[in-house]
Amino acid sequence: MNGFMDTVMLVLFVLFMFGLFGGYHKDKYAKREAEEQRQKEKELQEDSSKES
Repeated sequence: MNGFMDTVMLVLFVLFMFGLFGGYHKDKYAKREAEEQRQKEKELQEDSSKES
């Protein structure tokens, strides 16, 4: 029984760590994408204001 509980706890811990790090990196990726989008919009505004 003790070996079984150790295995269950290990599996749950690994799943928890995947969720934790996966969520962190997904959040960082979303922020990076939003920043790139803002940068592109800013460049487009600057280009259109130069043409006017």
